[in-house]
Amino acid sequence: MSPAVFKFARRAGFTMIELIVVMSIFTISVAATIPFLGSFQRTETMETHVQDLLQTLRRAQHRSVTGQRGSSWGVRIQNGAGEFILFSGDSYDTRTTHFDETHKIKGPYTFSGSGEIVFDRATGEPFYGNVKMMLTSESDQSQIDVNPAGNITRTGFGT
Repeated sequence: MSPAVFKFARRAGFTMIELIVVMSIFTISVAATIPFLGSFQRTETMETHVQDLLQTLRRAQHRSVTGQRGSSWGVRIQNGAGEFILFSGDSYDTRTTHFDETHKIKGPYTFSGSGEIVFDRATGEPFYGNVKMMLTSESDQSQIDVNPAGNITRTGFGT
């Protein structure tokens, strides 16, 4: 008699243990990246607000120098309202409200520094000398400076 030989049919596919191991590794990887994604989103949102403020300041300066609407242009920071406003006029109080452009700040961001900057029509220099504006969140901070010569620069986070 010949010994009994058992042949097992090889099945294609994965075992339950293999699937559980792969799913566990995937779950751990996703759980480890979630905090970084939240931080990335906050960082990018702040970067968007800073760039918007920089561009608005440059737009106000450009409109002043080119004499658009025959007026000086400026930017007003409304910290309590979470917004900044591009306006036409020698000051926010005497502005022409019809030309206001309001930019909202969404999220836990606060402004500090000068509440208003107006650029001279002839030179593009700020009326009030050196101006600093700070945008701050829970973990990041960025400062925008307008020096007496009218140069607009940024320091701090994301420079």
